Amino acid sequence: MDYVKVDGQTVVKWPYTLADLKADHPNDLFGRVPPESAFTDRGAFPVIVDEPPSPTDTAVPAKDDLPEYRDGAWRLGWHLEPLDEARVKSRLAAEWQRRVDLGGVFTVPGVTDPIPVPGKQPYREIIQAKLSAAQLFASQGVTEPAVLFRDGANTNHMLTPTQMINLCLQSMRFYEALSRVFWDMKDGAGDFTGGIPENFTADEHWP
Repeated sequence: MDYVKVDGQTVVKWPYTLADLKADHPNDLFGRVPPESAFTDRGAFPVIVDEPPSPTDTAVPAKDDLPEYRDGAWRLGWHLEPLDEARVKSRLAAEWQRRVDLGGVFTVPGVTDPIPVPGKQPYREIIQAKLSAAQLFASQGVTEPAVLFRDGANTNHMLTPTQMINLCLQSMRFYEALSRVFWDMKDGAGDFTGGIPENFTADEHWP
């Protein structure tokens, strides 16, 4: 238990320890674990620490400097301490990278199930290569399934050039949309002129 030494409603010393108690009352005898009354009888009172608030993406809980008298007891509260700008931007970059790596799930005309396409390597390079191949096939008039693509769930799809081009462009546009949100948050532009949101990891901000 932590104690605070007070004079009325004014904090005199915080925290107030057993060593402080002995120093203030050198002629009194105290055991190794004195009862609470040894403090309260001498103007020091126990402090209840409140439950901390939940952290946000841009701030972490920190204890208040001094306890205050509330609800019939001395209590130590909390506040949210903003992270420095560099750390916030580092966290934001990590969130963008996480979403890029996860990629998206895309619906392609003529394909029954949506196709998951991760954004991490080597998928970005594969998408570029498949797009080039599909565009070449399309320029040659190929319309039947001719491009094999293995998706993020390890399912093979034999796609027509048109379908492969559609899938590649969706994936590339998704990456661009993620990056646009990232840049706007970091630069305070677009929908984020107020700066980086305190809940920037929330899905509501991302495509």
